[in-house]
Amino acid sequence: FSLAMILRFICHFISGVTIWRSYDVYNNPWLYSLVYNIVYMLPDMLIALGVGAILLSTKKLRDFILIK
Repeated sequence: FSLAMILRFICHFISGVTIWRSYDVYNNPWLYSLVYNIVYMLPDMLIALGVGAILLSTKKLRDFILIK
């Protein structure tokens, strides 16, 4: 799951650099793309990992209850 998020970040980062470089609106498209993608992808990743952890712990709890 983390590998998919890292690959997603890399793809979005490269796409952002390509787009912002073609518009030439900002002096440093690398920095703009990095900051932009971190701002929205980091909370997304943390929420997904949190929900995943809750679901995994719930499954473990359910398995524990069924075994006993």
